[in-house]
Amino acid sequence: MIAAHFAQTPSYLPAAALTVHIIAALAEYEAKAIAARTKAALAAAKVKERRLAG
Repeated sequence: MIAAHFAQTPSYLPAAALTVHIIAALAEYEAKAIAARTKAALAAAKVKERRLAG
């Protein structure tokens, strides 16, 4: 993990660790948001396809 790397670095600064944690949290949030948008788009496409076939 990146945070573990910072903990072992002699020039460790709490601000650097905080920055890494914030960036990691934002990346996790964005990954979940992308997954949710993808699922919604697939569901919408599935509904649309059913209407066209019927």
